[in-house]
Amino acid sequence: MHPSVSLLLRLVLVVLFLLPSLYVLAQPIIGQTLLKGYSSTEYKFVGSITQDNRGIIYFVSRPGVITYDGVRFEKVGLKYNDWMTDIAKDTKGNIYVYGEQTFMKLYTDSIGQIKFKDLSKLLKGEVRIAPGSLMVTSNKIYGRSRAGLFEYDPQMDSIHFYPGSFSSGFVMNDKVWLAVDQGRELVSFENGKLVRAPYTDSLTNNHVPMRPVDMTFTKNERVLSLPSGLVAFSENKPLRVLPTPYAVGNVSHTAVSIANRFHFVGNQLTGAILIDSSGNLLNRYSVKTGLVSNTIIGALADRESNIWVGMFGYKKNQLVKTEPGNDLRIWPVQGTITAMAKKGEKIYLSTAENLFVVDSRTNELNPIFNETHRAEIVINFKVGKEEHLLSVINPESQIVEVDEKGKANPIFSKPFIVSITQSRSNPKRLYLVSENKLSYLLYNSGKWTHYDLDIDFPLTDVVEDSDGTLWLRSPNRQKLLHLIPKNNDDILTIKEQFPYSVDDIKIGSAPYLYPILMEDGELLFRCSLAMLKFNRTTKKFETWNYLSQLGPFINVFKNTYNNSLYLQKASHLGHEIIQVKTTNQNDTIIVTKPFKRILPLLSIIGERAFIADEKSVWFVGREGYLVRYIESEDIKSYSSPFNTFIRKVTLNDSVLYGGYFPGDELKQLKPKLLYDSGRLTIRFAAPFYDNEDQTLYSYKMEGLDKSWSQWQRITEKEYQNLSEGDYTFFVKAKNIYGVESDVASFHFSVMPPWYRSFWAYSGYLLLLILFIFGMVRWRTIKLQRKKVELEKTVELKTQELKEANSQLVNYNHELEAFQEELRQSNDQLVATNEYLQKAQRQLVESEKMASLGQLTAGIAREINNPINFISGGVQAINAVTE
Repeated sequence: MHPSVSLLLRLVLVVLFLLPSLYVLAQPIIGQTLLKGYSSTEYKFVGSITQDNRGIIYFVSRPGVITYDGVRFEKVGLKYNDWMTDIAKDTKGNIYVYGEQTFMKLYTDSIGQIKFKDLSKLLKGEVRIAPGSLMVTSNKIYGRSRAGLFEYDPQMDSIHFYPGSFSSGFVMNDKVWLAVDQGRELVSFENGKLVRAPYTDSLTNNHVPMRPVDMTFTKNERVLSLPSGLVAFSENKPLRVLPTPYAVGNVSHTAVSIANRFHFVGNQLTGAILIDSSGNLLNRYSVKTGLVSNTIIGALADRESNIWVGMFGYKKNQLVKTEPGNDLRIWPVQGTITAMAKKGEKIYLSTAENLFVVDSRTNELNPIFNETHRAEIVINFKVGKEEHLLSVINPESQIVEVDEKGKANPIFSKPFIVSITQSRSNPKRLYLVSENKLSYLLYNSGKWTHYDLDIDFPLTDVVEDSDGTLWLRSPNRQKLLHLIPKNNDDILTIKEQFPYSVDDIKIGSAPYLYPILMEDGELLFRCSLAMLKFNRTTKKFETWNYLSQLGPFINVFKNTYNNSLYLQKASHLGHEIIQVKTTNQNDTIIVTKPFKRILPLLSIIGERAFIADEKSVWFVGREGYLVRYIESEDIKSYSSPFNTFIRKVTLNDSVLYGGYFPGDELKQLKPKLLYDSGRLTIRFAAPFYDNEDQTLYSYKMEGLDKSWSQWQRITEKEYQNLSEGDYTFFVKAKNIYGVESDVASFHFSVMPPWYRSFWAYSGYLLLLILFIFGMVRWRTIKLQRKKVELEKTVELKTQELKEANSQLVNYNHELEAFQEELRQSNDQLVATNEYLQKAQRQLVESEKMASLGQLTAGIAREINNPINFISGGVQAINAVTE
């Protein structure tokens, strides 16, 4: 092979290899709205969508109807193997389903399970349902098809059929309007007759196929979709052409209106658009913006102003929830975003893959360079009225100026440039960090001059305070160097240096220090536990106590356009953002709810992660996402009430409650469960669809629990071995905005075991009564027998007593005779006794006298003896005396 041919082939191969990447780089990225795709094995595609009065989403699929309550998808029972084409809700909340061959009404049975009533059986004769769509007025339901129009009267439960070919239709002013003649003429249906619509001659004359869509700009105005574009129809004024070029050539299939401000129009070829009431294009939805298909079949605007989109496709996520997107918009960016800068109406992003630009008017993000360049940082260098977009690109390690055409013009090159920062005290000075050293460029009259600074401190970043002093940060973020210049001349000289380290911070634990410069020049320092501020007087770091009750914060940004602060803190939910507004009366307003919608995307680090303009604030999101929020365009109602519902109650495999009672019927259900009958499972859900996977639930079983449970992300609760008694299960929800729902309840009772039941106790009582009766009866019989025995014994004893008594009488007579003898003997004894007593007295007297004489004689003798002795003594004394 000739060398030139070989070289040519190699060039072709290289071009073919690079073409896909070059194509990708050349493709603009359209800013997306918040978008979430849903996948379930319960459905294969998503058609028409509606929402019942409780907030539950219904959509048709093949075959059947699928519901979604914010927690789980459920296929409701259909016995018909029919392709469902439409679903609609009437003014009373009843839901009707239209299929290729069937027309049905949904209702609930005695335990709250969905059932289907086949209304097509009301059709008379050979008339059959044909594929079409439903239309609902205040008192009737209409089914439109190319075979005719049927009119269902719910009060009479009857259907009347009107033959004809109707390609589409809608309801306006409670009147049915139909497209006939293959969509070339618009008529109204009044009292069974077709009346040509006013101001529609142009439709007939031009023979333009038309399709009305379910979208209302005003109460008396409806949108008609034509291949030439969109027009607004009213029966009181001529057609109004809407300036929406994107709709040209796309016959719309479905549309919905949101908050009377935005209008979502979908078709089966190119996706969907969002327009305002003047027809201005606001947003596009297609495969390029995250949809899995451009074939839009159904759409719904729910209570939270979310848009549900049903698509036909063979991939997952045929059901998508998105938003109008004029307040929140998201751009997926290649590579991690390292910095942002604003120049004019455009936002510039530096990433590891390229330098990107976002046009806030077209919402398109485009790469600046045609090939991959690592952009370390980007800034808008302003000197007077001049603006220069500067960036550091690698591996060239160049500082380049990017012009309006995207051309990068090198202005300075030095190895390992990692940071550039414009001086606030002298805007002509540009600090740069390379090879861990600090230097600067000076701009004068279009020329750049480089100057080195002899600073012995390894660094990776530099920040200038509002007073012109510099703070240098070490690579390990453990040390800071505070530089104080001598003056503010173009040629910078350093007057003093003050080193600081994390060991000098006496506030808690500070494993790192990171300086953050806010837009107004105030400098803060982030550490692990708090935001710090440097006191120039004491030369010490102090805790930044602003709104400390909400902290600790890990980042702060000041929006000088609206004089508000954006604070970032880490929590169990992620990286939360708190906006602090100050009113003209110096009142403080705390705003957190809008940013909870984008909480899964936020991972903001560094002072360059925020940027603002007159009406927007931009955030760096997780994994290369760019997020823009426009407060003035926010139509969300963050305090709207919502409900929690009991969605299903099962006992083992038996359904006690199906979950679809539309009103208060559940309060009357009150099932009774057998004791120890198995596992009771209660499912619950809150149909609130803003980040519904972050909704928290709290429950309490009255009769078992003393208090409410902690807030948790659980949606069912199981109970086993409940004692007998009455129970009420309560559950409530709390959405991402902190709003609590109404409380749902389910009442039931557990019957006692058979041995503690009423009948058991009745049996026990009966047995007791029988026992007592038996005992009484047995005792009575026994007593009767004893009585007979006693009577016989008494009779026998009586006879014996009589005989004994007779003997006693005889004994008595004998005793009386014996007693008389004894009385006589006694009289004799008494007389003898008296005689003896008298003789005794006489004898006693005689003995007394004899005894007295003897006593007297004894006494006299006893007296005489001493007298004689004394007398003898006296005589002797006298003799002596003498």
